Amino acid sequence: MINHVIGLFRCTAHPNYRQIFLKNINETATPHGIDYTLYFQVLGENVYIPIDIPRESGQRLMLMREKAHYPRPHVYDTMKRVILCLGGAPKAVLLAMYSGGIYYTFMQVERGNKSFEIDTKFVDAISMAIVCKLPIFVEQNLCKILGVNIDQELEGFMFSSLDS
Repeated sequence: MINHVIGLFRCTAHPNYRQIFLKNINETATPHGIDYTLYFQVLGENVYIPIDIPRESGQRLMLMREKAHYPRPHVYDTMKRVILCLGGAPKAVLLAMYSGGIYYTFMQVERGNKSFEIDTKFVDAISMAIVCKLPIFVEQNLCKILGVNIDQELEGFMFSSLDS
């Protein structure tokens, strides 16, 4: 279990985490309309973690991933600049826990010789990972619970439009 204080906790090593990356964002039909599913792949494996998010968040992530031009700075660009101006450096995003329908996610920031992990809403953390080009890590047990093995044939079918 994670030992943390609401809003911020300190931890410098991640031996129980595995690196993942955002492979795809798909529209998903739900009883409430169209939402989005994020597909994260465990680095070097055919293990995927699907996570559903609301439509507005999915659309924003798709635009950010495509590097859409905005006439004014996006909030995540501003967050990045604030962290850098205060002498910090964003280092990673950690997907630490899932409980009661909530993903507990932290953004690791280093300042001097200290490392902090700031409690961050899941979609905001992923947005920061895209803007700052941060690696994303998932807690190993969470990976086992949420991860789905997909063979190469099915993987090719599911994600073939991405690679072309």
